Order: sequence, then C-alpha cells, then structure tokens
Amino acid sequence: MLSHSPPFPLIIYYPGKRSTTMSEEDKHGAKVALQQRERVHRVHIAAPASNLRDLVQVMNDEYPNLQRLLIRAQADPRADRRNRNRNRNDAVTVTLHEGLRAPLLHRVTLSNVGLPTSSRLLSGAGEDLVSLGLLNFPAEPPDLHPAHLTAQLAALSHLELLTVHFSTAVPNRQVMRQLQGAPTTRIALPRLRMLAYRGGSAYLEGILARLDAPHLHTLSVEFFNQFTFSVPSLLHFARAMNALTFRSAALYFDEDFVSLIVDPLDKRAGDGGGGGGGTHPLHVQVKGKLLDWQVTSISQICSTLAPLLAQTENLMLGFHKDGPDPAAAGAVEAEAPGAAAGWQVAVDRAQWRALFRIFAGVKTLQLSGGRIGDLFRALQPRVGEGNGGGEGEGADEEGTNDDGVDGGVFTPEILPALQKLVPRGWGDPDDAFASFIAARTAAGLPVRLVRSRS
Repeated sequence: MLSHSPPFPLIIYYPGKRSTTMSEEDKHGAKVALQQRERVHRVHIAAPASNLRDLVQVMNDEYPNLQRLLIRAQADPRADRRNRNRNRNDAVTVTLHEGLRAPLLHRVTLSNVGLPTSSRLLSGAGEDLVSLGLLNFPAEPPDLHPAHLTAQLAALSHLELLTVHFSTAVPNRQVMRQLQGAPTTRIALPRLRMLAYRGGSAYLEGILARLDAPHLHTLSVEFFNQFTFSVPSLLHFARAMNALTFRSAALYFDEDFVSLIVDPLDKRAGDGGGGGGGTHPLHVQVKGKLLDWQVTSISQICSTLAPLLAQTENLMLGFHKDGPDPAAAGAVEAEAPGAAAGWQVAVDRAQWRALFRIFAGVKTLQLSGGRIGDLFRALQPRVGEGNGGGEGEGADEEGTNDDGVDGGVFTPEILPALQKLVPRGWGDPDDAFASFIAARTAAGLPVRLVRSRS
C-alpha cells in the first residue's frame, strides 16, 4: 500500500502494551513505514526493547520532515515475568543509531532510550525543537555527562521544556571525575520555561553551573537517596525565578520521600497532601524511607536555599497520616530492632531545630498528619538550655513538669516570628501543642492556635 499510494505525510503510531510483544507483522509494517523517510512526519512507538532495537537500526539517516519523535522502550513481558522483583526499567535500554538526523524536530521524548555521544539528533534540530524529554535515561555508563549534554543543548535556542530523568542515580564521584577537565562554557536557553530533573545532585549541579535560563519559572527536582547534597547553583536559579518574592513553602514527609515546595500562593503550597501533585515554581523531592534520613537530606537542601526560605511567612508541615511518632525528644536510635525497615525511626531534636532555624520569618505554621503534635517536644528547651547549658548539659530526667513543659528557658531562635499554629484535618488534640504555646507565651512570644478542618 505504501509503495503505491500518493506521497501523503505518514504518522507512525504504535502505543504498545506492556503485556504483549510486538508481532512480526507489526514490526515489518513499521520498518517499511520508517523507510519512507521523506514522508514521515511523526513517530510514536512504545514497544519491548527487543523489538525496538530492530526498528531504531532502520532509522539511520536523515528524516527531513520529522517533527515529533516519541520512542519508549519497555521491558520484555517474558523477562518481566521472570524478574518480578526487579525494576521494570532495568536492562531495557535501546540506543538510537548515530546517523539519525531530523532538522525540523519540534518535540522529542525518549524513554529508556540512549543517545550515542556522536549523535547529531539534538544539535541538528536547532531552533525548531521546543520540548525535549529524556526519561529513564541510562545511567551506567552515562551516555551524556553534564558538559556534553549542555553542549548538545547549546543549539536549541527555542527550547521551552526540558526533562532529564535518569533510571538510576549516577554516583556523585563518577560525575565529578567526568567533569574534571571538561569545558565550563555556559550556554543560554532564553526561552526555557520548565526544567524537570531526576538523578544525583552532582549531575544537576553540572548542568545548572553551565546554564543560563532567564525566563525559567518552574524547576522540579527529584533526587535519589544519597549521603550529601551540594547544589549551590540551585539558589542562583531560585533568584533568577524571582523566588525570593515568594512567601509560602511546604515540607512533606511521606513514607517514601520528603518534599520541599516553594510557591507564591498559600493555597497552592498547602494543597496536594503528599506534595507530589500539581506544578509549583520550585519543587525538590528526595527519595528515602527513614524519617531521620529525610530530615537530614531536606535540611541540606534548605540550607542551600536559606536566603530564600528565611523570608517564608507561611509554612505547611505535613506528615504521612499513618506515620508513627514523627519526633521524640532527644531520641537518636530506632524505637525497636526492626524499626530500620521503615518509618519507625525517631529523629534527634537537634535535627529538627536546625531545620526550623532556616525558616526564621515564618508567621503561620500549618500542620497536617498523624501525631504531629509530638514534633513540638523537639522544639522545647531542656533544663538549663537558655541559661548557658547545652542541649545535653544541665538537663535531668526530673526537670520536666507533669504537663510536659520543660523547666528550661525558651529561646527565640526557633521560629522567632511565629504568630499562629493551624492544625488541619486529622491529628492531635489542642493540648498536644499546649507546652509549646506555654513556653512561647512565657518568653513573650505568644502563639495563637487556630483549628482548620479542611
């Protein structure tokens, strides 16, 4: 049919299904269509990697009229059944042919698909490319280190949407070795509006340190679990986004991740429950299950953004509603031998206090989640604290009153501007916050408790 039909434009659309492989008849038809290079305008193919590898080898030349390209490699159903406990994205990567070129590309989305370092697909697209998504990008070995990726992006002056999601984290040390001696030339993407990233912090820093995006208004970051986070360029981009004018932020501690959301509107920062939905100007998420790890991780990121967060006036603090005790004063070890497997980990009070010190300008603190009132025990001074004693010195077990108020003097270093506590939905009774409010009142820093059932 193709060989005898008029030269109408071709759209190759094969969305595929995870539960089935591509039939030989379908694969043969796709190959024949892909060989009509001058007629192909759009390609949308999602299929098992074993089928796609044959198809991408056919795409080894220029497609002069191709405008949209979406290729999604999926796990082979038979292999998936044999490896039910493995990630679906493991070992399904397909690599495009280095000869593939498409000068009129408008939108590109590649999932589990790698680009050879010699590829001219991106650099040859030029000003027509406005949306680029590299999803589940292969990380071992990384096909594009940050310097090479930004060099590929340099020609895309009209790019508006950029997504770079790695399938697994590229170790920070490996990225740093790659960047040694790499060019540090900055590139400009004057029309970039949204950048979404998932991976390690060193790789993101390698991108941001080379990128100028004056009109960026949405930055969404998802980090894998790691020990340290160093992304100094994050604050630079927050400044460029005018994020310093934002007055609302949210911290969500969920079962599998912790999120920081910075938003100019209270209602947006307070929505979403777990912080995973919607679009916000600045959204940083860290994967990880242990609560103490979550607090440590988000504290590092908040420290980087301290000049921004110090001006926050409204802070939403949310815990997973079924989570156990989110904080226990002075506890640094798991509550039970099996606790390390999940949320049953208490957090050192010093970690909470260090995190809250960053939010010095908060006037309204909204709260949601199970037993969140217990957190405020971590904000209470111990006996001797405020009178020259340290957090561990001068304190004794008998210094706490029956109502839970420590005998020490309250110091205004924690949320000094706070005026209002707003518990939302489920949670603790009013007396869960009594000791915190009493200590603030005694220090001349009264706080009003306002119940919200929304």
